[in-house]
Amino acid sequence: MYVKDGAIVKVEGMQEDPRTLGGLCPKGLAAKQLVYAHDRLKYPMKRVGRKDGGEFVHITWDEALNIIAERLREIKEKYGAEAVSVFRGQASD
Repeated sequence: MYVKDGAIVKVEGMQEDPRTLGGLCPKGLAAKQLVYAHDRLKYPMKRVGRKDGGEFVHITWDEALNIIAERLREIKEKYGAEAVSVFRGQASD
């Protein structure tokens, strides 16, 4: 990623990478557009009211992390630690 005056100006892959040989996935190709999208979330938000109401308020990062930690604790207590799974995509070799 090339940055000038704090802004992304160009994104390109690394030719030295033996897996990608400098190629980028769609997400990498769209990095600049994703970062500068006008509707991109830049801070945590919490839904208020009904699920279908579309109403949200800004909250702090600490509050957001505390809410997530509490919900994960509740899931663990009710269903066991194996009830939560994390997945991260990765390019295949």
